[in-house]
Amino acid sequence: MHAIESIGPLLGIIAFVGLAVLAFLIFQQARDIRRLREWAGRAPERAEEAAGAVQAAAESRREPGTVEGVEEAPATGPAEAPSRLGAAWARVTGTLGSRLAEVDRRLPVDGRYLLAAAALALAAAAVLTSGFGLVGGTSEKHHRKGASAGAQQVAVLNGTSVPGLAARVEQQVVNRRA
Repeated sequence: MHAIESIGPLLGIIAFVGLAVLAFLIFQQARDIRRLREWAGRAPERAEEAAGAVQAAAESRREPGTVEGVEEAPATGPAEAPSRLGAAWARVTGTLGSRLAEVDRRLPVDGRYLLAAAALALAAAAVLTSGFGLVGGTSEKHHRKGASAGAQQVAVLNGTSVPGLAARVEQQVVNRRA
């Protein structure tokens, strides 16, 4: 009976996590289908862009430095130098931004979903280790010191208005055992 009581909550948590994963996969499938439909709908625009790129490449090969006989405008002066704090922030965001963009590009799912899954796993680990006493807990803390295995405390909570009823019932139980 103890095995059933200890395995039941674990199976409930596993079932909950399984449903969460199933919901996650359904949302991902819907997202991918929407993305593919949008991509397929933009086929004419992509064809026009490709034709324009081919035409621009052909024109640039004919006359380097000019566009249809018009000379390029000279570059303007240097831009205002950013402050030290702005430059440091630009370095940090440039370094981390490019790395995060590379990781995000390689992920098969949205990063927010992975963050939510990690939070769910952390919550499940906290519940399993503390709530069910699977790790680090002993059953000795549930027993009172000095109480023998045969002596049990009885509490009757039946909503009666008779004062001292629980004490009388406990006394009758003790007398019957003796």
